[in-house]
Amino acid sequence: MTGGSADGPKEFAENLNSLPSNIFYNNIKRNHSDLSDYSYKCDTTSAKYYKNEAKLIYEKIIRYLDKHTELIDNKTEYDVCMLLNYWIYDVLTEIRGFQNISKNFILAFSHLQIIWCYPNAELKKTTYYNKCNQNFDIFNPDYWNE
Repeated sequence: MTGGSADGPKEFAENLNSLPSNIFYNNIKRNHSDLSDYSYKCDTTSAKYYKNEAKLIYEKIIRYLDKHTELIDNKTEYDVCMLLNYWIYDVLTEIRGFQNISKNFILAFSHLQIIWCYPNAELKKTTYYNKCNQNFDIFNPDYWNE
């Protein structure tokens, strides 16, 4: 390659790993040892299906918001709340499978909605509750056509 960068796959991967969105996704996907510390803030009693999955997703969201509130407050170069919404969509498609997403997604997502929209008293006390709102439009197939 002449006159340009001779970056190969290794360099490309390193550049990709340094992107803020990639750092975010790698962090939130991790099963941190302190996830169970957030369990009591995740009330899944109203969920009929996918209780364990919904609880794990919300433990990860709540942990991230707790540990990284400054990224939301300081309006960094990327929108943490938007990344959270896309991550939720991605996780739910992994759980339900892409081909079943339209049929079962609303059900799985509704359980997460219930936890967030009707929080228990412990979650309401936190400084990060309501820092990010769910973007319901990204889960609508019409949104992806725009």
